[in-house]
Amino acid sequence: MENTISATTWQNFRRLLGYAKPYKLGFIVAIIGMLGYAAIDVYFLSQLKPLIDDGLGGANRDFMKWAPVFVVAAFIFRGLFHFIANYCLAWVGNNVVTDIKQVLFEHIMSMPVTFHDKESTGG
Repeated sequence: MENTISATTWQNFRRLLGYAKPYKLGFIVAIIGMLGYAAIDVYFLSQLKPLIDDGLGGANRDFMKWAPVFVVAAFIFRGLFHFIANYCLAWVGNNVVTDIKQVLFEHIMSMPVTFHDKESTGG
């Protein structure tokens, strides 16, 4: 029983991936956005120690002049990458759902009249 469930799950997943194939550029851009978001997070966290030691400790006054610019720029880029990743994933998802709805509509419309006569209108 377990093998048939996983086989049908894999078959469904492959079928759904077929609908997403035309939108692979959106997936690629979303992945780049996610990688950029993660990279900014890692870089920002790696710079916290120098910010605290050099800047707040008073060892390097020039460092503190650029620290606010660094923090603001890091958060702007982080937000930009986050927006790009979420927008592209939503775009791909919405287009896949639209394509599936269109296929379903075309299938229902191609059914014979006798099928529609037997089915309830939902009213």
